[in-house]
Amino acid sequence: MAIDLTNLSQTELLQLVNATPLGQVLTRSRLRRQLDATAFRFGDGTRIHFVKYVRWLVTEHDRPRAKPIDYVEARKRQANRNRAATKASQDIHPIPEIVDYDRRKAAGQSFHLFCMTYFPGVFWRPWSEDHLRVIGKIKRAVREDGLFAFAMPRGSGKTALARCAALWAIFYGYRPYVCMIAGSQDNARELLKPVCTFILEEPLLLEDFPEAMYPLRCLENSSKRQLQQHIQGRLTHVHYGAHQAAMDAGAKVAWPARLDGKKGELSAVQHAMNLRLRMGPEAFSAECQNEPMQEQLHDEVLMPEQVCEKISGRPRGEAPLACTKITMFVDVHDRLLYWCVSAWQEDFTG
Repeated sequence: MAIDLTNLSQTELLQLVNATPLGQVLTRSRLRRQLDATAFRFGDGTRIHFVKYVRWLVTEHDRPRAKPIDYVEARKRQANRNRAATKASQDIHPIPEIVDYDRRKAAGQSFHLFCMTYFPGVFWRPWSEDHLRVIGKIKRAVREDGLFAFAMPRGSGKTALARCAALWAIFYGYRPYVCMIAGSQDNARELLKPVCTFILEEPLLLEDFPEAMYPLRCLENSSKRQLQQHIQGRLTHVHYGAHQAAMDAGAKVAWPARLDGKKGELSAVQHAMNLRLRMGPEAFSAECQNEPMQEQLHDEVLMPEQVCEKISGRPRGEAPLACTKITMFVDVHDRLLYWCVSAWQEDFTG
């Protein structure tokens, strides 16, 4: 029976190709892959044009092949792909839009409304007259400047108000920096914990302050992620870089190049602050600033009477005959020198 080479079924093509002395050179699965890859170049998906099929095979055989790459080059390309994927995952673009601008604007005019709107789980009881007076003082201190002290009973919400006042001042730009002070380092950590919880979990803060909240939420409570977080290639510099000039103002460094770029440090000032956080203020002042800050205990204070007891009564500049050695030291300060000359006997008395 005659075969139409321009209109073969898959079975007919397999029988024809595999009927040569070479034996089986084409399988049904391989033919299926060829049909899927060629997009009907030599058939309609069911019937096959044999001449076109052979022409396609010759073209594929003569097509230049990519040169094989060695193991080192393969690792390099994979590393580049991994870096590109990581960088893409660190891009937090786009920043969400503000959900309710009117709500945000109204809370900016009233600290009382800010607390009630964004922290209903904290301030769920009705306010007392004392609370309202404190809220009014906080509003004036934040927006107009000023100092005040106000005593309230324990558990009345004064610490919660202080935390929310710090966020209110920063979110609306009333104050570029806010310092919350506690009685000890442990108390300071406890003071900040609820603030971190607000930032990570309060849904309305994310809705109305996305420019501040969204980059922090994307860190997923990992400070290391802020090092390379960016918006379309522009680093967000969470915690420092966005206000570096203002935060560095007034600081003087002896070695501007002392910073670790691999850790994301942008300046020697930031490096110094990282050292201070890691070492503690006492060790940093003593070892990095050469200005120990440890207070002298009362029983260690040298009294005038103790100094007088050490005076020998011998005229200044005169050494006893029994002394055979003279030593001196000088303690150099910015504006004066402390010095002493001593004469010693062989038994180290003098």
